[in-house]
Amino acid sequence: MEALDAFSFGLYSLKGEYAKKTPEMAYENNIAVYNASYISLAFLKNTYVYTADVKLVEKLKDEYSPYIKILK
Repeated sequence: MEALDAFSFGLYSLKGEYAKKTPEMAYENNIAVYNASYISLAFLKNTYVYTADVKLVEKLKDEYSPYIKILK
């Protein structure tokens, strides 16, 4: 935990709205819950995540595109 504190990383438990949004997003976009958990958190926190997985990005509905950035 101290290492995470040094980098200001936050930990989020899969609870509440986050727990509701993650499987919903996975189902709607036909993506893994693992991937949906990161994108859902970005959506709920109004920020974004980075990925090199172009196929994942292509599967997402347009409403989630502001919350994911492609690494090149």
